[in-house]
Amino acid sequence: EPDWLLIYKITTDRIIFERIGSHSDLF
Repeated sequence: EPDWLLIYKITTDRIIFERIGSHSDLF
């Protein structure tokens, strides 16, 4: 089972969420 794929998806989603959070703080 490609566990790394799930970890990669969670990591990317987390980075995107953090970017949106920082952007919401700026705007």
